[in-house]
Amino acid sequence: MSIGKNIAKFRKIKGLTQAELGELLDVSNQAVSKWESEMTMPDIMLLPDLASVLGVSMEMLYDTSSADDVQTEQCEVVLKKERKILNVSYRDEKIDAKVKIPVEALKTALKLGMTDEEDYKEIAPFIEFLENDMDIDADIPGGHATVKVEDYEN
Repeated sequence: MSIGKNIAKFRKIKGLTQAELGELLDVSNQAVSKWESEMTMPDIMLLPDLASVLGVSMEMLYDTSSADDVQTEQCEVVLKKERKILNVSYRDEKIDAKVKIPVEALKTALKLGMTDEEDYKEIAPFIEFLENDMDIDADIPGGHATVKVEDYEN
């Protein structure tokens, strides 16, 4: 099952219309309709709010195997983890770049890409970095890089 179908499934379990979900997320009901029909995908910055409103984890949104088997009680999960953002910035003489990515979305994407134990060994230190709110602030040849895990602010 795709993320669009999962959104539709969890929305219906919560008893929300497309318009009501859109209102809660500050998007149009047409946007929700396009997600569910797989014409477009929700903005990555919206995914933590979407999961929270639907009462599911980010992994449940992306789960392509078992959304049909999800029980209503599972959709009532209160997300206990604080919402976190990976904030990456790089600056040199020519470039000033900043990227913000929801930590749960990044962790889910990384885990989905793993095919075996060797893959996990390679990304385990990065997952630990994300889970422990570590920061990197470093001068590198020609520029400066900062990588921080921060609380998400709307």
